[in-house]
Amino acid sequence: MTLEEIEVQNALGTLGQNREFYLFLFQTTDTEIIKFVGRHSKEGNLLRALSCNPNTPFSILRRIYKTSSDNLSRKIAWDRIIKRWERRYNREAPTQYKVRPFIPV
Repeated sequence: MTLEEIEVQNALGTLGQNREFYLFLFQTTDTEIIKFVGRHSKEGNLLRALSCNPNTPFSILRRIYKTSSDNLSRKIAWDRIIKRWERRYNREAPTQYKVRPFIPV
C-alpha cells in the first residue's frame, strides 16, 4: 500500500478494518507510513501493531504511550521504551521506571 491509499482509507474510516494492512504494519520499514498511522489513527489494533514493530521511531512509541486509549498498546509501547533505554545505557532500567503507572487518557 502507498501512503496516499492509506490517507484515503483513514479519511473514510476503513483503515482499521483491513486485515492485510494490520499484518503489514508488524513488519514494514517505511517510516512515513508508520509516522502517519501513529499520528492519525485511533484504532487500538493498528497502534498495537505499531507498538510491536521494531522499526517504529521512539517519538511514535511515546505518542502511543501518552495518547492511546488501548491499554495493551500502551503497555507494549512502554516496554519497548524501557528496552531502548537499557540498550542505550547498557544497564538495567531503575525499577521505578519499569513499573511506571499509566498516564490517564
